[in-house]
Amino acid sequence: MSLIHIRSKENDFEISYSENPINLSGLKGKIALKTASLWYSWDNITEEYKNNEIKFRRSPHELSEYKSGKKAPQTELKNNEIKKDRQGLPRVEDEEDDRNESEWKILKLPNGLYDENELNNYIQEYFGTFETPPFYFDVNYATNRFMLIIRDKDYEIDFSHGKIHELLGFDKKIYSRRPKAASAAAKEGINYATKIGNITKDIDQILIHCSLVSSSYQNNLKSDVIYAFTPNISPRSLINIEPTHPKYLPINRTDYIFNIRISVTNQLNQLINFNGECLNFVLDIQ
Repeated sequence: MSLIHIRSKENDFEISYSENPINLSGLKGKIALKTASLWYSWDNITEEYKNNEIKFRRSPHELSEYKSGKKAPQTELKNNEIKKDRQGLPRVEDEEDDRNESEWKILKLPNGLYDENELNNYIQEYFGTFETPPFYFDVNYATNRFMLIIRDKDYEIDFSHGKIHELLGFDKKIYSRRPKAASAAAKEGINYATKIGNITKDIDQILIHCSLVSSSYQNNLKSDVIYAFTPNISPRSLINIEPTHPKYLPINRTDYIFNIRISVTNQLNQLINFNGECLNFVLDIQ
């Protein structure tokens, strides 16, 4: 029996044993994953995915009412107050611009792993309030659909911008409160997503691949997957894998091992970005 300890910050890497090959003679020629640890550190919203921006504005109709003196805006800033994001960069212009411009604005989300609560936390931070912001998200768990709730009738959200609508399941269009809509929900600004969201960004199962493996299959195709699992812990936690009964699979050679390639993917065989966190594996060869 041979135990091989492997550590890397890459999600697809190769270890060379050309100077010290692993001799398989006298062994059964089988391999299993003994233990592994990796961080639940991947993101579902990033600039690379083009889904990190929410485009919104105050309705031009409501702004024209403000200018005519018929009403005041519901969200106000002190004169020349500037809101800042987590990096301390200005995001909103002074009060005059905020009140009188109907231009579309961009709420830019930092790269991260978000659910509806984390989205709402950042929206609250953006608008500088601990109370309910002008719009926010919720989930109807009976239908597994996201809801966009536009609390302030002055606001419109444009989901034709970027790809965040794909993550949340909304149509690629502009959403607003609809006072003349047939349903009470629509009148109250509750907009239901038309599709089930892809909030996991296609990471529903994690596959650990090993180039030595044979007799592994994905559906009807040969594969090099040595272990597969679904995370059942909180994001940003360390995932520890210790199979109670390791599954030993045949090694695809019988003489020497000169290199081992390891990669970690989702169920679609797409590499997972662990954001530089270390991946640790222990392989057992018999």
